[in-house]
Amino acid sequence: MDDPKNGFDVNDLIFEVAPANGTLRRPVRVLSKSGAEIWRDETNPNRAGDRERFAADLAQQTGADPAQLRRRVHAELPPLADKADAQAEALAAQAEPAWTPGSQAKAAAEKLLADPGLLDHVAAAAERLGVVHEDALVALAYLAVVSRLLPKPLYLQVRGDPAAGKSFITRTVCLELVPPGVVLDVTDLTPQALYYMRETGLRRRVLLLGERRRQLAEESVDRTKALRELVENGRVSILLPNPKARTAERIEVEGPAAVIETCSHDAVAAEDVSRAVLAWPDESPEQTKRIIEDFARRKAQGVPGLPESEREAIWAIQHILEPAEVVLPDLLKLAECFPSTKLEARRAFVRVVAVAEACALVHQRQRQRDPQGRVVATRGDLRVALTLLRPWLGATLGGGVPPRVQRIWDAVRNREGEFTAADLEPHVGLSSSSIRRALAELCQAGAVEVVEGWQPGQQKNYRVANPGWEPNQFVLDA
Repeated sequence: MDDPKNGFDVNDLIFEVAPANGTLRRPVRVLSKSGAEIWRDETNPNRAGDRERFAADLAQQTGADPAQLRRRVHAELPPLADKADAQAEALAAQAEPAWTPGSQAKAAAEKLLADPGLLDHVAAAAERLGVVHEDALVALAYLAVVSRLLPKPLYLQVRGDPAAGKSFITRTVCLELVPPGVVLDVTDLTPQALYYMRETGLRRRVLLLGERRRQLAEESVDRTKALRELVENGRVSILLPNPKARTAERIEVEGPAAVIETCSHDAVAAEDVSRAVLAWPDESPEQTKRIIEDFARRKAQGVPGLPESEREAIWAIQHILEPAEVVLPDLLKLAECFPSTKLEARRAFVRVVAVAEACALVHQRQRQRDPQGRVVATRGDLRVALTLLRPWLGATLGGGVPPRVQRIWDAVRNREGEFTAADLEPHVGLSSSSIRRALAELCQAGAVEVVEGWQPGQQKNYRVANPGWEPNQFVLDA
């Protein structure tokens, strides 16, 4: 139960321990099952006396059984503290520069930077490493990495079903085509972890996060507050109380940093979605066939991977690229015709600009500089941004739908009679949960409807309501 007047169930309490960050005492938070914060204090989890006092204060605050609470505090706080310290040390170790290019790698990188087909070369390298037919997503992920050098980097969220290749694609780009020391590879991010990276900082780094957690409860939105602050403001800060000294300590970690994560569900807070660029891998049966055949060919014929010299040449690009301000002379023309009926257009336009800036920045050897030394983006940079972001812009602003929903519509639009999500599963290569989410979007658009008589808890029967419905195509040229 979550009512302190009646007393909390000890087994429903969740402990979160912050890294030590060079001190014996550290913040410890206590949450309810719903994710709401119940209690916060500073203590030393490794001292029995401090744990006793913490348990006593917590019991008084929550009304939970003191004896059971004491046993949990003594059993769980020390290992949680060790885990938090280990995670902080791992992040710090990754933040240290771990590779320096040699003269040959630098010379090869300079040739790549002078090549107009640089992004195509990156996509081809990813294909050599096993990424099949995903050139656009590879290019977008790579530009997200480059955006770490901008004042406001990108937050890229790659969505798709389990086994769609989201993690493989993002990890190939970030860990195989980017040198060690640039990317912080984090499989799970606790709510306060970012606040304890002030020794190493986040400036011009890339946070590669693991699979996104579901945010079903309203209280869980607070778990990603620090990440939103980093994305929006380029830094994070927190004011922590020190009850003993009756003072407060301000912890601030400077960015900015690019963020890339994967997600296999739609249970993401609107506050986070509005700050992200969404992208989807190809989940079609045709793509599945291509992937299977490519894997078979590699195993049967021993297809060579990416030579070390070529990998290091691509790595060296990130060492050579210089942070620079970018100006976009053609941006006013784009602003005049950019859709503005939806509030989301404000942030979407900023994201389009960021991708165009990253495109200009990675081609900085091929772009002019103005008298102030700023890189002058071309209309081609804007076109690249609009092309790569077209699926997301269409789904967000243009009345379009994500690729997954389009595939479901193509499968049902000429279907007669009733059908269920399970009926479609063998034909579209998606899980039943993804099909149900897609059908819900089609119902909202008026293309499909639920057959009357459905009761909660029963399997839904659907039918096509408007066979002539077409999602709007997002067409916008720079």
